[in-house]
Amino acid sequence: TEDKYEVKRCVEEAAIIVTAEKEPKASCTITLTSPVMRETNTPESGDSVSVKDPPDVLDRQKCLAALAALRHAKWFQARATGLPSCVVVIRILRDLCQRIPTWSHLNQWAMELLVEKCVSSGGPNMSPGDALRRVFECISSGIFSPGGPGLYDPCEKDPTDALASLTSQMREDLTASAQHALRLVAFRMIHKVLAMDQLPAPRFPRQRFNNPRKRRHTGSGEGVEEGGEKKEKKDGE
Repeated sequence: TEDKYEVKRCVEEAAIIVTAEKEPKASCTITLTSPVMRETNTPESGDSVSVKDPPDVLDRQKCLAALAALRHAKWFQARATGLPSCVVVIRILRDLCQRIPTWSHLNQWAMELLVEKCVSSGGPNMSPGDALRRVFECISSGIFSPGGPGLYDPCEKDPTDALASLTSQMREDLTASAQHALRLVAFRMIHKVLAMDQLPAPRFPRQRFNNPRKRRHTGSGEGVEEGGEKKEKKDGE
């Protein structure tokens, strides 16, 4: 092709960076890793032994982070892609993380885990509005609070809390912010949570569909007379 690209290796990041020379310039980072990086040498005694990597081996932590990202992508494709409300709520929470500093501490992987658990446990036909409210209810209940149940990471061999990077103050701030957002939703002010203009009032008032058929009162005189007439007809027959 006529397009030209610049290929640059970045040993510190264990990656190769490909940059387009033409406008608009875009770059793609390709991280190199291997499943062998995740394996640990465990002798028969069961104690782990730390082995020093040779100087020509890439950074182990960078490779492990790339492997974790692959596991997260496969998990999301298998569990969350089939739930339309899950994808919508994740986009809303990403917007909250960009606008509100309190939510910026919540990492994307923990967010995806939380939303998938809330939506899948609420049923497949849950609307995006109900799903967002359910997520706020879950956070408000104290799942982020210190000493709470935490958020189990299904992509790790050992039991791992996906919220381990949050401090106690961050957890309390997230819980308080979710409780405030839940109150706004309950009082029909979700537009403040979404940072959008309030929708205009409906042009036509909503009609109440009442039952036009009136129920006959059993204690009224008409009912007694009608009942007596029916009895007389039966006696005449």
